[in-house]
Amino acid sequence: MQSLAPDAVVGYGALVITSASSMTADEYAEPENWHGSYYELSLEFSPRTSEAELLKALSLVWEQPEFVGPWVERSGFGGSPDAIVLREHQNPYHGVLRAADGSELGCLTFLIREDGGRSWLDISIPTGMIWLRYPAQYPIDLANDPAVAMLDQQLALIAARIYDEVPFVLGLLGEEASGADSAETLTKQRCEWGGYVVPAELWAKLAPERAPNRLGEKLVYAPLLGPHIAFGPVE
Repeated sequence: MQSLAPDAVVGYGALVITSASSMTADEYAEPENWHGSYYELSLEFSPRTSEAELLKALSLVWEQPEFVGPWVERSGFGGSPDAIVLREHQNPYHGVLRAADGSELGCLTFLIREDGGRSWLDISIPTGMIWLRYPAQYPIDLANDPAVAMLDQQLALIAARIYDEVPFVLGLLGEEASGADSAETLTKQRCEWGGYVVPAELWAKLAPERAPNRLGEKLVYAPLLGPHIAFGPVE
């Protein structure tokens, strides 16, 4: 099993950077850059996770050095960060993600609380923002799209930092990943496809054949294999 250090930065093949520049106010305000689908890290928390723990997890995201913000409205771009409180999921926080190559992309976080059930913390990057910085490729295929592979690994490393403080039961990575699977329904076959950050104990229980990357002692990372659309392999 390959080990991936929590602060690792690895090569991404033939990465073509169109603009490794800072986000401008005009780029951030341009509606077209917020269009498309979302490339997401979606963390599932158990029903036993308290509101205080969820607030801590949300705050931890914005405390990471890769992020600038958050702002309640896009118009807050460039200003002082807004206070972080638990809000309805229809009202996301906006910010900027600094990718590992130095490019800056607009992003959002959503905290979705199900009545009496699971909670989800999503980091969502519009594909419009990704294609603002990198050549557009669709369907998404990490093997042939080193820019998205870079973002995928960066999000997995962020997940590991959050897990150290507020453990989650499953992490999903991919296009429109939020709510696409759960720890209760995860199968061996789905692990083979990838797109997950999984507690090592659950991975061992399901016993897939593929070897994941290890994120510390308690978490593993299995990126998606092959082209996919909306968190599923292209048939």
